[in-house]
Amino acid sequence: MTRVYSIGDRILNSDKRCFGTVRWIGKLNVEQIKIILEKSVNNPPFRGHFQENLEDDTEMAEAEIDSIDPGENYLGIEWDDDLQGFCNGEIGEDKLFDPIYSMLRNHYRKMYSEPRPAKLLSCSFLTPYSVYTEEKTFAQAVFERYVDDFNDDNEDHSNSIEFVGREQAVNYFRDLNNLRIISVNKYNISSIGKLDYISLPKLNCIQLIDNLFSCWTEISKIAKFSPKLSNLDMSGNKMSLFTFKPEECEIFSSLKILYLNRSFVQFNEFATLCGYGMFPKLEVIQMCNNYISTLIIDNYDNLPDLKVINLSDNYISDIEGVFKLIHNVASLKKLLISGNKLSTIGNVKRLEKYQVEHLEELYIENNLINDWDMIVYFSKRFINLKCLRINGNNLKSTTENLKNECRNILVSLFPKLENLEGSNISNIDRTNAERYFISMANSGNNSYTMVQNLDPNILDRLEQIHGKRECVDGDSFLKKNFVELILVPDGELCDFSKGITKRSFPNDAKVKDLKIVCSKLFGVQYSMVKLTYNDGKMPISLELDDDFARIDQHGIWNGYIIRVQHPIQL
Repeated sequence: MTRVYSIGDRILNSDKRCFGTVRWIGKLNVEQIKIILEKSVNNPPFRGHFQENLEDDTEMAEAEIDSIDPGENYLGIEWDDDLQGFCNGEIGEDKLFDPIYSMLRNHYRKMYSEPRPAKLLSCSFLTPYSVYTEEKTFAQAVFERYVDDFNDDNEDHSNSIEFVGREQAVNYFRDLNNLRIISVNKYNISSIGKLDYISLPKLNCIQLIDNLFSCWTEISKIAKFSPKLSNLDMSGNKMSLFTFKPEECEIFSSLKILYLNRSFVQFNEFATLCGYGMFPKLEVIQMCNNYISTLIIDNYDNLPDLKVINLSDNYISDIEGVFKLIHNVASLKKLLISGNKLSTIGNVKRLEKYQVEHLEELYIENNLINDWDMIVYFSKRFINLKCLRINGNNLKSTTENLKNECRNILVSLFPKLENLEGSNISNIDRTNAERYFISMANSGNNSYTMVQNLDPNILDRLEQIHGKRECVDGDSFLKKNFVELILVPDGELCDFSKGITKRSFPNDAKVKDLKIVCSKLFGVQYSMVKLTYNDGKMPISLELDDDFARIDQHGIWNGYIIRVQHPIQL
């Protein structure tokens, strides 16, 4: 029996190679069918049922056309792959529909100079008979995966290995009442099916990735038989509000985590669903790779008390929309907006009215940020930020030790930061970074000057913690720009005749300079010198392993202990 299709339905082509969306349903005349035949003759997957054995022969082609019923309905399909069709919704000069997804994709690719096909060919016209029809309901997929797959008839008895406890495990999972997680990804599921005989009282997670769902009303039926469902993954299903009927929808009363990646669901559509109360207890929403460009919605009060929002890999460029979202979701603790198009902060006055201090984690990797003005502004507004990820942005720096300098600046800018780029920041790390920032001020470093101009208060804040180390003239200048270190020989091969020694070094001395002095002082071959440092309070000494790094980059200052080691060669 041929399925009755509606606009917005998801389908597979006959050889299951590509997903598509029904954009148009209607009748075609013979001339239009002939045009389709001529265009698709070299594109076998989309020929339709009347072209299966078509050869390149004019008389045969005409015979095939004459056999077609002009009254038959055709489906106008937009394929997910931009190059899998033979047109863009037109037949000759007649435009029957627009390829919504491919037009949107191409628009953003062109806007941001991203690679894109020279010519879109994302659409086809097919009869319902030529569409893959072996679709399943959710109920069928669950029985196939968790009941039928364990039947003894399907076992390979040629294998002599016996798994102890297998029978008990199979019987356990055959009882659907025991299931806590259901994963039926890529099962070609388009509907829920009859669930009168299914009960899943313990179920808390369902994964329905890359199926054929498109209707929210259909999906909501899941809530009826899974009262404890807290995690739902609908990624890869192109969901639409076109057939949404809120009066027929069930409420996901216990759902806390929802994944809608690669679904083309826009943020305002998600807010509409929330406005109908579908997700009253939702805490985490993930909408990656959905071609979202704006976060502005009509009523932020519709949103539940979200704690985590993941909008990575979209096309968001408006920083005000980001601030407005954070402001209106007072429960928000973590925002992931990596892989978007954020670039400049613009006029900050328009952002002052938003309260964003409650945000604790911010992921803005792989955006278009190349100036420090946005980062410095973030440090002044996100004062309680504990976790920051910013890799993949071309932040300007002026020294050869780019990575280390940026890290020290970022740690100094955000006083409550505990994790940067996935690496924890210890108290020692923070002390060293902040002292390095103060050292930058004394050395006239251009990066320091740039940051200081954007936030004049940062140096005052750090000097209140670590003291002033300003440069002055004359003898005081020499004293202030030298640090006195305690050199301690350590290891069996060191010359202990000199014992513990104090030496003064320029605070911009390199680690290699320190090694040269220690090599001569304690009679150790330079290449074998290993240095560690400790301020006397650190639980362990840390190694100075970069010969070309300045000692002040490690926060080394007066009174620091430098242990000189010569590892024993075994």
